[in-house]
Amino acid sequence: AYESGTLGVSAVPGSGKTHTLAMLAAKLAERLVRDADPAVPPGMEPIVLIVTFSNAAVNNFKDRIGRMMADRGLIPGIGYSVKTLHSMAAEIIREGGANYGLDPEAAIVDQTMSEYILQKIIRRTPREHLRGLFDLVANENLEISKRDKAFSEKWCDYLMKVTQTVIKRAKDLEISPERLNELLELVPSSDRSSYLLLQGIAEFYEQYQSQLAAYPGYDFEDLMTNAYRILDSDERLLAFYQKRWPFILEDEAQDSSAIQERVLRLLSGETGNWVRVGTPNQAINVTFTTSNPHYLLDFLMEADMKVELDCSGRSTKSILAAANHLIRWTTRDHPLESMRGALTEPYIYLTPRDDASPNPKDEPLRVVFDPK
Repeated sequence: AYESGTLGVSAVPGSGKTHTLAMLAAKLAERLVRDADPAVPPGMEPIVLIVTFSNAAVNNFKDRIGRMMADRGLIPGIGYSVKTLHSMAAEIIREGGANYGLDPEAAIVDQTMSEYILQKIIRRTPREHLRGLFDLVANENLEISKRDKAFSEKWCDYLMKVTQTVIKRAKDLEISPERLNELLELVPSSDRSSYLLLQGIAEFYEQYQSQLAAYPGYDFEDLMTNAYRILDSDERLLAFYQKRWPFILEDEAQDSSAIQERVLRLLSGETGNWVRVGTPNQAINVTFTTSNPHYLLDFLMEADMKVELDCSGRSTKSILAAANHLIRWTTRDHPLESMRGALTEPYIYLTPRDDASPNPKDEPLRVVFDPK
Protein backbone atom coordinates (compact mmCIF):
# COMPACT_ATOMS: atom_id res chain seq x y z
CA ALA A 1 0.00 0.00 0.00
CA TYR A 2 1.19 3.51 -0.79
CA GLU A 3 0.65 6.55 1.34
CA SER A 4 -2.12 8.88 0.16
CA GLY A 5 -2.14 12.64 -0.01
CA THR A 6 -1.97 15.75 -2.12
CA LEU A 7 1.11 17.85 -2.80
CA GLY A 8 1.20 21.40 -4.14
CA VAL A 9 4.43 22.80 -5.58
CA SER A 10 4.75 26.53 -6.18
CA ALA A 11 7.73 27.08 -8.47
CA VAL A 12 9.39 30.24 -9.72
CA PRO A 13 10.52 30.49 -13.37
CA GLY A 14 13.81 28.68 -13.92
CA SER A 15 13.63 26.68 -10.69
CA GLY A 16 13.83 23.29 -12.42
CA LYS A 17 10.23 22.24 -11.87
CA THR A 18 10.20 20.01 -14.98
CA HIS A 19 13.31 18.20 -13.78
CA THR A 20 11.86 17.89 -10.28
CA LEU A 21 8.54 16.50 -11.51
CA ALA A 22 10.33 14.08 -13.84
CA MET A 23 12.47 12.81 -10.95
CA LEU A 24 9.37 12.27 -8.82
CA ALA A 25 7.65 10.44 -11.69
CA ALA A 26 10.68 8.17 -12.20
CA LYS A 27 10.89 7.39 -8.49
CA LEU A 28 7.19 6.50 -8.23
CA ALA A 29 7.30 4.50 -11.47
CA GLU A 30 10.25 2.52 -10.15
CA ARG A 31 8.27 1.59 -7.03
CA LEU A 32 5.29 0.47 -9.10
CA VAL A 33 7.43 -1.58 -11.47
CA ARG A 34 9.39 -3.33 -8.73
CA ASP A 35 6.20 -4.09 -6.74
CA ALA A 36 4.18 -5.14 -9.80
CA ASP A 37 1.90 -8.17 -9.51
CA PRO A 38 2.82 -10.58 -12.35
CA ALA A 39 -0.75 -11.87 -12.37
CA VAL A 40 -2.11 -8.49 -13.54
CA PRO A 41 -2.48 -8.51 -17.36
CA PRO A 42 -0.68 -5.88 -19.47
CA GLY A 43 -2.65 -2.67 -19.77
CA MET A 44 -4.26 -3.15 -16.37
CA GLU A 45 -1.28 -2.61 -14.11
CA PRO A 46 -1.08 0.65 -12.10
CA ILE A 47 1.08 3.37 -13.61
CA VAL A 48 2.04 6.96 -12.85
CA LEU A 49 0.08 9.47 -14.96
CA ILE A 50 1.82 12.72 -15.86
CA VAL A 51 -0.41 15.33 -17.51
CA THR A 52 0.80 18.54 -19.06
CA PHE A 53 -0.36 21.31 -21.40
CA SER A 54 1.35 20.77 -24.77
CA ASN A 55 2.70 18.02 -27.00
CA ALA A 56 6.16 19.56 -26.78
CA ALA A 57 6.06 19.22 -22.99
CA VAL A 58 4.93 15.59 -23.35
CA ASN A 59 7.97 14.79 -25.48
CA ASN A 60 10.25 16.60 -23.03
CA PHE A 61 8.91 14.60 -20.09
CA LYS A 62 9.13 11.30 -21.96
CA ASP A 63 12.77 11.94 -22.78
CA ARG A 64 13.72 12.99 -19.25
CA ILE A 65 11.84 10.22 -17.44
CA GLY A 66 13.05 7.61 -19.94
CA ARG A 67 16.69 8.48 -19.22
CA MET A 68 16.07 8.40 -15.48
CA MET A 69 14.41 4.99 -15.73
CA ALA A 70 17.34 3.67 -17.78
CA ASP A 71 19.73 4.94 -15.11
CA ARG A 72 17.78 2.82 -12.62
CA GLY A 73 18.22 -0.26 -14.80
CA LEU A 74 14.57 -0.24 -15.90
CA ILE A 75 12.95 -0.15 -19.32
CA PRO A 76 11.91 3.38 -20.39
CA GLY A 77 8.18 3.73 -20.96
CA ILE A 78 7.18 1.14 -18.36
CA GLY A 79 5.38 2.17 -15.17
CA TYR A 80 4.28 5.63 -16.32
CA SER A 81 2.39 7.46 -19.04
CA VAL A 82 2.76 11.08 -20.18
CA LYS A 83 -0.26 12.73 -21.79
CA THR A 84 -1.69 16.11 -22.57
CA LEU A 85 -4.87 16.77 -20.64
CA HIS A 86 -6.81 16.54 -23.87
CA SER A 87 -5.33 13.20 -24.94
CA MET A 88 -6.18 11.88 -21.47
CA ALA A 89 -9.77 13.04 -21.93
CA ALA A 90 -9.90 11.48 -25.42
CA GLU A 91 -8.85 8.12 -23.96
CA ILE A 92 -11.66 8.30 -21.40
CA ILE A 93 -14.19 9.05 -24.17
CA ARG A 94 -12.93 6.16 -26.30
CA GLU A 95 -13.26 3.82 -23.34
CA GLY A 96 -16.66 4.86 -22.03
CA GLY A 97 -18.28 7.34 -24.40
CA ALA A 98 -20.46 4.87 -26.31
CA ASN A 99 -22.59 4.31 -23.20
CA TYR A 100 -23.50 8.00 -23.15
CA GLY A 101 -24.31 8.60 -26.81
CA LEU A 102 -20.80 9.79 -27.66
CA ASP A 103 -18.91 8.62 -30.72
CA PRO A 104 -15.62 7.13 -29.47
CA GLU A 105 -14.17 7.45 -32.99
CA ALA A 106 -15.06 11.11 -33.49
CA ALA A 107 -12.21 13.33 -34.65
CA ILE A 108 -10.46 15.74 -32.35
CA VAL A 109 -10.96 19.25 -33.73
CA ASP A 110 -7.88 21.35 -33.01
CA GLN A 111 -7.81 25.10 -32.49
CA THR A 112 -7.18 25.88 -36.18
CA MET A 113 -10.12 23.78 -37.37
CA SER A 114 -12.34 25.16 -34.62
CA GLU A 115 -11.59 28.71 -35.71
CA TYR A 116 -12.27 27.81 -39.35
CA ILE A 117 -15.70 26.38 -38.53
CA LEU A 118 -16.69 29.37 -36.42
CA GLN A 119 -15.35 31.86 -38.96
CA LYS A 120 -17.42 30.21 -41.70
CA ILE A 121 -20.56 30.41 -39.56
CA ILE A 122 -20.10 34.10 -38.81
CA ARG A 123 -19.22 35.10 -42.38
CA ARG A 124 -22.27 33.26 -43.76
CA THR A 125 -24.57 35.11 -41.37
CA PRO A 126 -26.85 37.62 -43.19
CA ARG A 127 -25.17 41.00 -43.40
CA GLU A 128 -28.08 42.86 -41.83
CA HIS A 129 -27.92 40.61 -38.78
CA LEU A 130 -24.19 41.24 -38.36
CA ARG A 131 -24.75 44.97 -38.72
CA GLY A 132 -27.47 44.81 -36.08
CA LEU A 133 -25.05 43.20 -33.64
CA PHE A 134 -22.45 45.77 -34.63
CA ASP A 135 -24.77 48.67 -33.84
CA LEU A 136 -25.31 47.29 -30.34
CA VAL A 137 -21.71 47.65 -29.26
CA ALA A 138 -19.96 49.95 -31.74
CA ASN A 139 -18.04 52.71 -30.02
CA GLU A 140 -14.83 54.64 -30.44
CA ASN A 141 -12.82 52.19 -28.32
CA LEU A 142 -13.35 49.40 -30.85
CA GLU A 143 -11.78 51.57 -33.57
CA ILE A 144 -14.32 50.19 -36.00
CA SER A 145 -15.72 52.42 -38.70
CA LYS A 146 -19.12 51.81 -40.24
CA ARG A 147 -17.57 51.93 -43.67
CA ASP A 148 -18.21 48.69 -45.53
CA LYS A 149 -14.62 47.41 -45.58
CA ALA A 150 -14.01 48.07 -41.89
CA PHE A 151 -17.38 46.61 -41.02
CA SER A 152 -16.86 43.37 -42.93
CA GLU A 153 -13.29 42.75 -41.76
CA LYS A 154 -12.68 44.25 -38.32
CA TRP A 155 -16.13 43.63 -36.93
CA CYS A 156 -16.26 39.99 -38.03
CA ASP A 157 -12.82 39.40 -36.52
CA TYR A 158 -13.84 41.06 -33.26
CA LEU A 159 -17.13 39.18 -33.13
CA MET A 160 -15.34 35.89 -33.70
CA LYS A 161 -12.95 36.51 -30.80
CA VAL A 162 -15.81 37.37 -28.46
CA THR A 163 -17.80 34.34 -29.60
CA GLN A 164 -14.82 32.05 -29.05
CA THR A 165 -14.42 33.38 -25.52
CA VAL A 166 -18.10 32.90 -24.70
CA ILE A 167 -18.17 29.35 -26.09
CA LYS A 168 -15.02 28.30 -24.21
CA ARG A 169 -16.33 29.76 -20.97
CA ALA A 170 -19.77 28.21 -21.42
CA LYS A 171 -18.27 24.77 -21.97
CA ASP A 172 -15.96 25.22 -19.00
CA LEU A 173 -19.08 25.80 -16.89
CA GLU A 174 -20.92 22.92 -18.65
CA ILE A 175 -23.48 25.26 -20.22
CA SER A 176 -24.81 23.86 -23.50
CA PRO A 177 -26.35 26.07 -26.22
CA GLU A 178 -29.79 24.91 -25.08
CA ARG A 179 -29.03 25.79 -21.47
CA LEU A 180 -27.65 29.19 -22.49
CA ASN A 181 -30.88 29.98 -24.33
CA GLU A 182 -32.88 28.85 -21.29
CA LEU A 183 -30.90 31.23 -19.09
CA LEU A 184 -31.43 34.09 -21.55
CA GLU A 185 -35.18 33.45 -21.43
CA LEU A 186 -35.06 34.08 -17.69
CA VAL A 187 -33.74 37.61 -18.18
CA PRO A 188 -36.46 40.19 -17.34
CA SER A 189 -37.84 41.93 -20.42
CA SER A 190 -36.70 45.28 -19.04
CA ASP A 191 -33.06 44.08 -19.11
CA ARG A 192 -33.03 42.11 -22.37
CA SER A 193 -31.57 44.96 -24.41
CA SER A 194 -28.33 44.45 -22.47
CA TYR A 195 -28.16 40.81 -23.60
CA LEU A 196 -28.84 41.18 -27.32
CA LEU A 197 -25.21 40.56 -28.26
CA LEU A 198 -25.10 37.44 -26.10
CA GLN A 199 -28.31 36.23 -27.75
CA GLY A 200 -26.63 36.58 -31.14
CA ILE A 201 -23.57 34.70 -29.89
CA ALA A 202 -25.84 31.96 -28.51
CA GLU A 203 -27.07 31.41 -32.08
CA PHE A 204 -23.49 31.03 -33.29
CA TYR A 205 -22.79 28.62 -30.43
CA GLU A 206 -25.76 26.46 -31.41
CA GLN A 207 -24.67 26.37 -35.07
CA TYR A 208 -21.09 25.61 -34.06
CA GLN A 209 -22.12 22.59 -31.99
CA SER A 210 -24.32 21.36 -34.85
CA GLN A 211 -21.36 21.56 -37.21
CA LEU A 212 -19.18 19.56 -34.79
CA ALA A 213 -21.89 16.92 -34.43
CA ALA A 214 -22.18 16.58 -38.21
CA TYR A 215 -18.43 16.27 -38.63
CA PRO A 216 -18.44 14.34 -36.18
CA GLY A 217 -15.82 15.82 -33.86
CA TYR A 218 -15.03 17.25 -30.45
CA ASP A 219 -13.07 20.39 -29.79
CA PHE A 220 -10.68 20.59 -26.85
CA GLU A 221 -13.35 21.94 -24.50
CA ASP A 222 -15.78 19.15 -25.47
CA LEU A 223 -13.14 16.55 -24.65
CA MET A 224 -12.82 17.70 -21.05
CA THR A 225 -16.56 18.25 -20.56
CA ASN A 226 -17.45 14.81 -21.93
CA ALA A 227 -14.68 13.12 -19.94
CA TYR A 228 -16.08 14.66 -16.76
CA ARG A 229 -19.61 13.63 -17.69
CA ILE A 230 -18.51 10.01 -18.22
CA LEU A 231 -16.45 9.74 -15.04
CA ASP A 232 -19.12 11.42 -12.93
CA SER A 233 -21.75 8.97 -14.18
CA ASP A 234 -19.84 5.71 -14.53
CA GLU A 235 -18.60 4.47 -11.15
CA ARG A 236 -17.08 1.35 -12.70
CA LEU A 237 -14.98 3.26 -15.22
CA LEU A 238 -13.96 5.83 -12.62
CA ALA A 239 -12.81 3.07 -10.29
CA PHE A 240 -10.83 1.50 -13.14
CA TYR A 241 -8.93 4.70 -13.86
CA GLN A 242 -8.37 5.46 -10.18
CA LYS A 243 -6.77 2.03 -9.85
CA ARG A 244 -4.91 2.40 -13.16
CA TRP A 245 -3.52 5.85 -12.24
CA PRO A 246 -2.81 5.76 -8.49
CA PHE A 247 -0.46 8.74 -8.86
CA ILE A 248 -1.36 11.82 -10.89
CA LEU A 249 1.30 14.46 -11.50
CA GLU A 250 0.06 17.69 -13.10
CA ASP A 251 2.50 20.04 -14.79
CA GLU A 252 1.79 23.75 -15.55
CA ALA A 253 -1.06 23.71 -13.04
CA GLN A 254 -1.29 27.52 -13.18
CA ASP A 255 -2.97 26.98 -16.56
CA SER A 256 -5.68 24.67 -15.23
CA SER A 257 -9.34 25.49 -15.86
CA ALA A 258 -12.45 24.70 -13.85
CA ILE A 259 -13.39 21.63 -15.92
CA GLN A 260 -9.82 20.31 -15.96
CA GLU A 261 -9.67 20.57 -12.20
CA ARG A 262 -12.98 18.75 -11.79
CA VAL A 263 -11.79 15.87 -13.99
CA LEU A 264 -8.52 15.48 -12.05
CA ARG A 265 -10.35 15.69 -8.72
CA LEU A 266 -12.55 12.80 -9.77
CA LEU A 267 -9.59 10.75 -10.93
CA SER A 268 -7.54 11.35 -7.80
CA GLY A 269 -10.47 10.67 -5.46
CA GLU A 270 -10.83 11.86 -1.89
CA THR A 271 -7.66 10.11 -0.72
CA GLY A 272 -5.78 9.99 -4.00
CA ASN A 273 -2.22 11.02 -4.77
CA TRP A 274 -2.36 14.25 -6.75
CA VAL A 275 0.69 16.45 -7.25
CA ARG A 276 0.15 19.87 -8.84
CA VAL A 277 3.21 21.83 -9.93
CA GLY A 278 2.96 25.32 -11.36
CA THR A 279 4.27 28.86 -11.55
CA PRO A 280 1.42 31.16 -10.42
CA ASN A 281 3.13 34.31 -11.75
CA GLN A 282 3.55 32.83 -15.22
CA ALA A 283 -0.09 32.20 -16.15
CA ILE A 284 0.00 33.63 -19.67
CA ASN A 285 -2.71 31.30 -21.01
CA VAL A 286 -5.33 33.09 -18.92
CA THR A 287 -5.46 35.76 -21.65
CA PHE A 288 -6.83 33.41 -24.34
CA THR A 289 -8.23 30.36 -22.52
CA THR A 290 -10.53 29.72 -19.56
CA SER A 291 -7.58 28.87 -17.32
CA ASN A 292 -7.03 30.73 -14.06
CA PRO A 293 -4.11 30.50 -11.60
CA HIS A 294 -6.46 30.76 -8.64
CA TYR A 295 -7.23 27.04 -9.01
CA LEU A 296 -3.58 26.29 -8.24
CA LEU A 297 -3.41 28.93 -5.49
CA ASP A 298 -6.50 27.47 -3.80
CA PHE A 299 -5.02 23.98 -4.08
CA LEU A 300 -1.78 25.14 -2.45
CA MET A 301 -3.85 26.24 0.55
CA GLU A 302 -5.72 22.93 0.86
CA ALA A 303 -2.98 20.43 -0.07
CA ASP A 304 -1.67 18.00 2.54
CA MET A 305 1.82 19.31 1.82
CA LYS A 306 3.13 22.44 0.11
CA VAL A 307 6.63 22.91 -1.30
CA GLU A 308 8.20 26.05 -2.76
CA LEU A 309 10.86 25.88 -5.46
CA ASP A 310 12.09 29.45 -5.07
CA CYS A 311 15.70 29.38 -6.35
CA SER A 312 16.36 30.16 -10.00
CA GLY A 313 19.62 30.11 -11.94
CA ARG A 314 18.05 31.35 -15.16
CA SER A 315 18.60 35.10 -14.74
CA THR A 316 21.07 37.58 -13.28
CA LYS A 317 20.81 39.15 -9.86
CA SER A 318 19.55 42.44 -11.28
CA ILE A 319 16.77 40.81 -13.27
CA LEU A 320 15.61 38.80 -10.25
CA ALA A 321 15.68 41.96 -8.13
CA ALA A 322 13.47 43.73 -10.67
CA ALA A 323 11.06 40.77 -10.74
CA ASN A 324 10.86 40.68 -6.95
CA HIS A 325 10.29 44.44 -6.85
CA LEU A 326 7.35 44.00 -9.24
CA ILE A 327 5.87 41.25 -7.04
CA ARG A 328 6.30 43.38 -3.92
CA TRP A 329 4.84 46.52 -5.52
CA THR A 330 1.88 44.64 -7.02
CA THR A 331 0.92 42.83 -3.82
CA ARG A 332 1.37 45.85 -1.53
CA ASP A 333 1.16 49.13 -3.43
CA HIS A 334 -0.78 48.66 -6.66
CA PRO A 335 -3.19 51.63 -6.88
CA LEU A 336 -6.05 49.28 -7.76
CA GLU A 337 -6.66 47.08 -4.75
CA SER A 338 -8.41 44.50 -6.93
CA MET A 339 -5.13 43.99 -8.83
CA ARG A 340 -3.01 43.18 -5.78
CA GLY A 341 -3.71 39.50 -6.22
CA ALA A 342 -2.41 39.46 -9.81
CA LEU A 343 1.03 38.35 -8.59
CA THR A 344 1.98 36.35 -5.53
CA GLU A 345 4.93 35.13 -3.51
CA PRO A 346 7.32 33.32 -3.37
CA TYR A 347 10.05 35.76 -4.27
CA ILE A 348 12.82 34.47 -6.52
CA TYR A 349 16.16 33.71 -4.87
CA LEU A 350 19.60 33.23 -6.36
CA THR A 351 20.91 29.68 -6.49
CA PRO A 352 23.46 28.66 -3.80
CA ARG A 353 27.14 29.21 -4.57
CA ASP A 354 27.81 25.51 -5.15
CA ASP A 355 24.70 24.94 -7.28
CA ALA A 356 25.07 23.08 -10.59
CA SER A 357 23.12 25.86 -12.34
CA PRO A 358 24.64 29.13 -11.10
CA ASN A 359 23.16 32.49 -12.01
CA PRO A 360 24.77 34.32 -14.94
CA LYS A 361 27.26 37.09 -14.22
CA ASP A 362 25.40 40.23 -13.28
CA GLU A 363 25.86 42.98 -15.88
CA PRO A 364 22.86 45.26 -15.39
CA LEU A 365 23.97 47.83 -18.00
CA ARG A 366 24.14 45.30 -20.84
CA VAL A 367 21.42 43.76 -22.93
CA VAL A 368 22.59 40.65 -24.74
CA PHE A 369 20.72 38.91 -27.58
CA ASP A 370 21.67 35.25 -27.89
CA PRO A 371 21.54 34.19 -31.58
CA LYS A 372 20.97 30.59 -30.48
